Amino acid sequence: MTVSAERTLTPDELCRIQESILPEACALRGELVAAMEGYQEEARESHLQSPSRQLAIYLSRQVQGGRVTQKDLGDLVHLLTGNAFLYRARKLRRYVGETGIAENTRLLTAVFEGLAHENPTSEGGDGVLLPFAEFRARVEREIFGIVITAHPTFSISQRLTRILAQLASGTDGEGVSLSGDDVAALVREATQAAHGDAKRIDLEAENAFALMAIGNIHAALERVYGVILDVASRLYPEDWRTLTPRVLTVASWVGYDLDGRSDIGWSDTLCARMVVEAIQIKRYRDALHDFAEELDQDEGRRSAVDALRESALRLVRSHDELCAEIETLKTEMSTPDAVAAFARRLSATLPTRLVHVAELIDAVNTAIAEECAQESVREDRVRRLSVLRAEMANFGLAHAHTHVRINANQLTNAIRKQIGLDGAPDDSTNKRRFMRELNELLDDVETVAINFGSILSENMSARRIFMVVAKMLKYVDADEPVRFLIAECNTSFTVLCALYFAKLFGVESKIDISPLFETPVAMEHGHDIIGELLENPHYRDYIRVRGRLCIQTGFSDAGRYIGQVSASLAIERIRMLLARRLAKHDLVGIDLVIFDTHGESIGRGAHPVSFADRLDYTYPPASRAAFARAGVFVKQEVSFQGGDGYVYFSTPDMAFATVCRLLTHAVGKAYRADDDPDVFYEDTDYSLDFFLTAKDFNDRLIDNPDYAGMLNLFGPNLMYPTGSRKVKRQYEGAGAADQSHPSQIRAIPHNSILQQIGYLSNSMSGIGKAIAKDPDRFVEIFAASDRCRRFVSLVASARNLSNLDAMNGYVALYDPVIWLRRAFVEKDPKRAQQMQLLARLLRTGGRHEEMNRVLRIFLNDTLNLDRGLEAVKAETMLPDMARACYPDLDLLHAVRIALIHEIFLLATQLPKFTSHQEFTMDDVISDILHLDLDHALEVLCTTFPKTVRTFGAELFGEPASYQSDDSQSYQREHAELFEPMRQLYDLVRRVSTAIAHIVGAVG
Repeated sequence: MTVSAERTLTPDELCRIQESILPEACALRGELVAAMEGYQEEARESHLQSPSRQLAIYLSRQVQGGRVTQKDLGDLVHLLTGNAFLYRARKLRRYVGETGIAENTRLLTAVFEGLAHENPTSEGGDGVLLPFAEFRARVEREIFGIVITAHPTFSISQRLTRILAQLASGTDGEGVSLSGDDVAALVREATQAAHGDAKRIDLEAENAFALMAIGNIHAALERVYGVILDVASRLYPEDWRTLTPRVLTVASWVGYDLDGRSDIGWSDTLCARMVVEAIQIKRYRDALHDFAEELDQDEGRRSAVDALRESALRLVRSHDELCAEIETLKTEMSTPDAVAAFARRLSATLPTRLVHVAELIDAVNTAIAEECAQESVREDRVRRLSVLRAEMANFGLAHAHTHVRINANQLTNAIRKQIGLDGAPDDSTNKRRFMRELNELLDDVETVAINFGSILSENMSARRIFMVVAKMLKYVDADEPVRFLIAECNTSFTVLCALYFAKLFGVESKIDISPLFETPVAMEHGHDIIGELLENPHYRDYIRVRGRLCIQTGFSDAGRYIGQVSASLAIERIRMLLARRLAKHDLVGIDLVIFDTHGESIGRGAHPVSFADRLDYTYPPASRAAFARAGVFVKQEVSFQGGDGYVYFSTPDMAFATVCRLLTHAVGKAYRADDDPDVFYEDTDYSLDFFLTAKDFNDRLIDNPDYAGMLNLFGPNLMYPTGSRKVKRQYEGAGAADQSHPSQIRAIPHNSILQQIGYLSNSMSGIGKAIAKDPDRFVEIFAASDRCRRFVSLVASARNLSNLDAMNGYVALYDPVIWLRRAFVEKDPKRAQQMQLLARLLRTGGRHEEMNRVLRIFLNDTLNLDRGLEAVKAETMLPDMARACYPDLDLLHAVRIALIHEIFLLATQLPKFTSHQEFTMDDVISDILHLDLDHALEVLCTTFPKTVRTFGAELFGEPASYQSDDSQSYQREHAELFEPMRQLYDLVRRVSTAIAHIVGAVG
């Protein structure tokens, strides 16, 4: 018997399944829950009591006494990780909503029927049917865009990601309902599987993951096109066959994102672009072949059959050529001879290469026309051919549109010599001179000819990527435009640099330059940057040719700098002011494209309550209304990042459900923007003061050296690697960047550290202080403002997942006094001595003092925040399952603190060794105290080998019985110290993956 997802995901049923898998671990969990509840009850009576620390000590004693083995700990972590995974599946189901294909098709049908009507009646009727031309203009316009990005959030495998989606939807990968036995089997597999991997994922694996997601989006889009055509055939029976729906686009920057990383070569980028062409060409080839075979069965369709077969054969040859070129690009391409041979091959095939999709569309149009000319038209066939035509028109020769990305510094470095740029481009003393010289370059620029040797000899990555784009347009797809994203863009000068290089390499008519506003400077002056550009004749001419003005807003990095809510408010301010700027310029026919690069976590702008909240949080209704008043059409794009984002597209059912949520929201808002008054915007004194207070709090925090010390204490060492990108930015011609400052740690690891120590600071810090300035007015604003309630519900979600007592437990790990007090009551003299030695090791470095000072800041702000949230009963805004992650989230923190206890105590037993040139014993201890166990154990295992090399008498002609000290084996140290530390550290990182499941994303 089949059962629904709601039935299969009830907590009681899942608990019974878990008990059948790990019964002893379930019993241990029950024991720890009872102990935790007792400690929490005591803490309510004594503010000095720490339940997390007490439970960690309790578990450590169980381990010490032999009542809990390392295997028991491993099983417990497996169980808690499985519970967290299942909690995540339940949250995912609630977040996505309806996942049934039939019901989602019905809902989407209603959306597009509504799009065909104007002025719905008060009785709920459809209203006035629009003329076909107006309906056509609406559905053939890009309204919304999905951008697949590869930020490092690949915490689980593709298989586990699909299981997560299947449990959430209640269906398998083919859309068939899961039975109770199916669910049990998936739960068993997920519980017993490894969540996370110590090996770093590479770019090729990320790309494969991304292509899986994009493939399912394509399947969803085929359904969407079909729904639009079905609606049109009913409402416009005489005209619908001419429709080519567009509505939603899909893009990717996987393999093209060069921002702050130097490990992606030009050949990797070109290869990634050819891979997506090869996939799409194969899709077209198979479709055209199948249609040709189908039409060949009917009379009167010979011209269509011939056209389709000819195109299919062309695609066969193109696919074979591409596959050979891709294999070549995957080999060594740094030598001139290898590159020259590759270039000659491309050049030789250019006359016959398929670089325009138009000829394929012509073949499909021939088939549609010939079918429509028949006395008995096969309408279903016309519909299916029209769906294929829509895909060709929307995607060209690509599985996804292309977004390349570099950093603003890379652009300014590339033009530095040409204009004598001897400082920052926004330096007030030289800014006018720099802009004048750059405009002179733009006045006189002439396109240069390049070959692949030019790419090979170019050292500047900005110039090189423009050359690669030029080759993409020449040899891969001459029609599909490329988005050119500029990270950390703080000045209009940088955008004009990009325009100069686009003109220099002849790609300006096929490239959309998009500055990313994410830094504090850009948050304040983003609208001014666009305003300066609109005053520039070169830029105005450029956007008129392109027909669109593109910007990118970064909720992730901006949230790290000034706090997530402050970032959201600052980005909204950019939108509102930009609407005014655009209204002043003669930009008829120019669309505005806003790409919102939020992440998948609360701290990076993914509102946790629903998709509607997520989309209205990043693009609030008031902003939509401002653009509508200015007469500016806005296409919104959003990112889905890494494994955490791809889960929404990991099965066909889930992908279609997600696309339906996105389109329902986007289509409904695109032509019916609300303009209801909101007191948060009307009371500008209050809203501005609220924003500035929260922003100032986070400004001070990120510049606080104690905060930097806290982040760098664990760094990324609590987590398994979750992607190919480095934690810290890589710089071209590295300058004087302060590598210890939080700005040099990327947003994802920055936020991950906060998640893992139990306090989602950048999602809520400063809000308590802002509320406390006028708590009564806050309550009034909250009651009357949709905008205020939306960001407060985000803050409340972060607060629900935060535990200052757990953070206190991590701080206490580095408190020498705590270890000495434990030594006083420890009954085992040897263990007491270890604690005493550990206290001595912790006296230097100031680790505890730094963390404790930051903890005090958080405690004070949280007191204010809790009062404010209580005053508006913010917990009622959260999903009813929000607290269902407890007590497991508390247990996970306490268990990991206990694991770290054991690691630290084992460190006191390490054998001493003579200092080497590369490292000392103090270095190894420091690594362990920072949980850099990978490096520490590598040093220890090299210094103290488990086995030694010996030489037989026959080699040297005489026997020997002497063994030097250096040749002694250290099997005991490996068995009793090194291997237990390795296993404990693995459990530490498994716990981190479980916490990420509960939070809903990595970082």
